[in-house]
Amino acid sequence: MIRTTVLAVAFALLSGAAQAGTLEMTRPVQAVTLHDGAVDMVAYYLVRDDHYEVVVTYAAQAGSASLRRLHMGLADGDSTRFSLPGHRDIVYSFTREGRTVHLRADLTRTPRS
Repeated sequence: MIRTTVLAVAFALLSGAAQAGTLEMTRPVQAVTLHDGAVDMVAYYLVRDDHYEVVVTYAAQAGSASLRRLHMGLADGDSTRFSLPGHRDIVYSFTREGRTVHLRADLTRTPRS
């Protein structure tokens, strides 16, 4: 399991990182990366019997060696929105439409200059 996660993260980083916006995962284990604010995130999904299991691994950019992982089940048409602990200024949205899972990050507050 750890080896699979490390390989998925390495593949995602090598295949190019994205900055904010909406990302799409159109096939199982197609990892996408998101670097938004102080959080680095890698996400992919696995096909289960009646849903897609979306796996998200994230870490704060500020020198944190600690990775955190989230798992969520999405049936066709499902969506969820949440913020991460310590990062309430970013709202992450995951939506499943057919064979595609969309990931979006939105700032909820304008950063102070």
